[in-house]
Amino acid sequence: MFKKLSALFFAFVVFFSLGARFSYAQDTTTPITTQEAKYRGLLDDYRKAQDQFIVSAGQYYNLQTLAAQEDAVRALRSVMLTRDDVVIAYFDLLELEINTVPGIELSRKGQLTSQIDIQKDQLKSHRARVEITTDRINLNLEASGFSQLEAQLEATSDRSLSLLKIAGIQAALDQLVLTKSQLDSFVASAPISETVRGEKQRGLDEMGRSVESIKLVISKALTRYDESLRSISNPGFSEVRSILNPGFATLTQAVQFAREIIQ
Repeated sequence: MFKKLSALFFAFVVFFSLGARFSYAQDTTTPITTQEAKYRGLLDDYRKAQDQFIVSAGQYYNLQTLAAQEDAVRALRSVMLTRDDVVIAYFDLLELEINTVPGIELSRKGQLTSQIDIQKDQLKSHRARVEITTDRINLNLEASGFSQLEAQLEATSDRSLSLLKIAGIQAALDQLVLTKSQLDSFVASAPISETVRGEKQRGLDEMGRSVESIKLVISKALTRYDESLRSISNPGFSEVRSILNPGFATLTQAVQFAREIIQ
């Protein structure tokens, strides 16, 4: 049972660290930074409860007394409650980001947030049952019930991070398109020689090709994302990241073209 607890949380922590993060100032309080702080605080609580469970379980295996068993049961109940709390906070954070960041189509946003809400309701129901359970047998049953949720929880997390990653490059692309439009006007009217204008126009042409290339990458990533909705086992996030990597590289190159054009 303890391995199950650890494995799921390792997955969530890794997913969280790899997720699409947006450039909020570190010293600015926003709903997202507030929720992130809450999530990290609860994660610390979970780790402490986990450590206490290890100690209590070890004492029970060594002593085999009723008192030691009761301590282990209380520690197990505590770690299960804090686990539910931190996963709920994690999904609250994902949902907040999905509803806040630009670049996500409304239909996909609505579909995903509905799925997150279902998962949170399941977790809250599970937590409510654990909160009133004090005996070892029923706690073990609730632990097994949580295990049955794990695949769907991880799939929902995977899809959320995939969509946030796509939204990140879409928002950057939107800004690139706007920048190119402004540079088109600048090059057309700038008091420069025709030779220099031609050089800058070639840079603009490269930017245009970059825009089209990134659009294709995003389209491919969205197709992979939509495919992942049809199967819990699809490794959507890792594949979406791989698909998007060339797009981010192209975006970086396009930014360099823009810098050269305005010089």
